[in-house]
Amino acid sequence: MAPNFDLKSFLPYRLSILSRRVSGLIAREYSQRFGMTLNEWRVMVVAAQGELRTSSDICQITLMDKMTVSRAVKALVSKEFVSRLPSPQDRRLHHITLTQSGRDTYAEVMPLARAYETQLLARLSDSEHGALGTILTKLGDAALELDQ
Repeated sequence: MAPNFDLKSFLPYRLSILSRRVSGLIAREYSQRFGMTLNEWRVMVVAAQGELRTSSDICQITLMDKMTVSRAVKALVSKEFVSRLPSPQDRRLHHITLTQSGRDTYAEVMPLARAYETQLLARLSDSEHGALGTILTKLGDAALELDQ
């Protein structure tokens, strides 16, 4: 056992717990209403951004592995929330796009997600909110540099 190690103050642990708690808030909503998992929701959010995205793109954006994205896409296709369209440039690639049902579902869930975000951020002052954005960007950049 590591002497003088306080898990509750360890940044990676705190970020992980916070991420799970925040994700869990909205996850209850889309899970109960639409039977979607967190990974399926993440794929839907990326697909909803309007740009044509492949599964590989989704992996890069969400940092999910290929198998996880593949399973989520397959589930979303079976639920008729997304379609897989062959790329005109490369028939081996498929673009993941929202169906009308997917767009409707996204339009119903996103305001709930934004409401949770608003409630969480309401605990911060304007300066804390600004600082949080700066801190998250700096930590994200530092993590990318360490990963090189």
